Amino acid sequence: MVFRNFSRTGGGMAFGSIGQYADAPDYIHNVSVSDMAVKQLIHPGYGGASVSGGACFKECVGFSAGVPPQGGGGGTGEVSNITFTNLRVEVAQAIYINKCYHKVDIQANYCDTSTLVIEHLSFTNVSGTVQGTTGIALDCSLAAPCHDLSFFGVDLRASGTDIPAKVVCDNAINVTGVTCQED
Repeated sequence: MVFRNFSRTGGGMAFGSIGQYADAPDYIHNVSVSDMAVKQLIHPGYGGASVSGGACFKECVGFSAGVPPQGGGGGTGEVSNITFTNLRVEVAQAIYINKCYHKVDIQANYCDTSTLVIEHLSFTNVSGTVQGTTGIALDCSLAAPCHDLSFFGVDLRASGTDIPAKVVCDNAINVTGVTCQED
């Protein structure tokens, strides 16, 4: 699947809810996104869900509770061979993987339980500004760490400053092209 030359407001390109259905694995392979611009925050008061990112991977926890679509989790599958080239952002975070996506409160206790595989992601020429100090958050599951994540030409700044935005990693293996820092 190929996405080229487009602009988005708020949510960017979101993959998820991945792993929401326990009896139906999710497979997302071979997606190429190029020349994408994402800007402006969307807040609940204006019809959004506080989602603001360039490339978002929303991974449901490995514990099923409630009934989908607002409940769920416990699913598995694989996200592999995803490439982003020329991603320009003015958002909360440019790239994030959320290992703890859930809608049922008890699921917050199961954030490191997803066995969904996230691997072989590549990001080239990522630039712009982010709302806080973190530009890239690779928050992967302990049960199935993300691996082989490549970055080339990243230039992200905290909004209104010349301070480079941080890259934070949790359970991310073989991350190249950026340096993971403490949150």
